[in-house]
Amino acid sequence: MPDCHPFFPYDASVASKYDSLRGWRPPIPERILAAAGARPGCRFLDLACGTGNLMLALHSRCAAGYVGIDLSPDMLRIARGKLPQAVFVRGNVAGMPFAAGSFDVLAGAFFIHHLPEGERALFFKEARRVLKKGCLAIVTRSHSQIRECLIGRFFPEAAEIDQRRFPEIGQIEAGLREAGFREVFSEPIVDREIAVNEAYVKWMEGRPVSTLDMIPEEAFAAGIARLRAYAASPQARDERQTPFTLVSGRKV
Repeated sequence: MPDCHPFFPYDASVASKYDSLRGWRPPIPERILAAAGARPGCRFLDLACGTGNLMLALHSRCAAGYVGIDLSPDMLRIARGKLPQAVFVRGNVAGMPFAAGSFDVLAGAFFIHHLPEGERALFFKEARRVLKKGCLAIVTRSHSQIRECLIGRFFPEAAEIDQRRFPEIGQIEAGLREAGFREVFSEPIVDREIAVNEAYVKWMEGRPVSTLDMIPEEAFAAGIARLRAYAASPQARDERQTPFTLVSGRKV
């Protein structure tokens, strides 16, 4: 598969690894719920929900009626096991099997770069169609954030791939407006501090993001060596692990 291809195959082995290595800590779930204006009892669609980790974090903070959609049956199988009260549907967010006006809130994290460029406009239109009057919230990363985060600094080959895969924030904002969304807004979110130590290096050795599976093995090994040397140096410090951007728009 070419390293610039937007889609990564989340089969059973990848789904299991993803579930064990990826989670959502404050303040990300809180910011999503605040931006979306989610309330208990609202109908909430988790876009490209994966193994349900984001939904689990959201559910613990807001008792909405959650539905998840994802293309991977292996991801959905894991999600159903941890959130039996939710509904999970296999499908493409660019062509969703839901009636118009089915949801009060739509939100999703780190999925927009998996959509081929030609499908993004279809997704924005579909998102507006399945919303009643409410908010679409997308968590992603700007190109500068890709370069500045720890993965980008220690694995430059991964940063190069992600800068080709991820749309710029302005492109997402423009797509929302073209689809008819109003009150389009983007804001940076900075994760809490994390210790860059040997435990962090071990976590990174598990390749917690798909891009690390897409770079050459020698590039990955070199990045791990650089990260380990930094973690053992006097210069190592607690850092903000990952900067994100939350982009939102509203159907009025």
